[in-house]
Amino acid sequence: MKVDPENIFGAKLQIDKLFPPLDVHNPRDRNQIKVYNKHNGPVTSISPNPFKDRLFLTASADGSIRLYDVQDVKQVMIFEPKYSEYILCVQWSPVRPAVFVAVSDRGTLYIYDLV
Repeated sequence: MKVDPENIFGAKLQIDKLFPPLDVHNPRDRNQIKVYNKHNGPVTSISPNPFKDRLFLTASADGSIRLYDVQDVKQVMIFEPKYSEYILCVQWSPVRPAVFVAVSDRGTLYIYDLV
């Protein structure tokens, strides 16, 4: 398999199917809203894990990637690839449950395998 952005980021998940929008005026939905530990900069990308629906990744302009479990407001892990780089996008692998990639503003591609 050729490693290029189209193959890496080609998997397009429908976020609204995985996480339907909540109605803040509905008491049942209001109880489901969680506020997770925040980044120190704007979030640039969110990626739900296609194999484990409890896990999701966030990327930020603060240069970090965070792994969250939906049942806990605190992040499970924080990845800081390199000082002074913005992380523009993060994406789980569509075929390997513990692999994800991230791209920085300097064009650096980071590949992580949690196993």
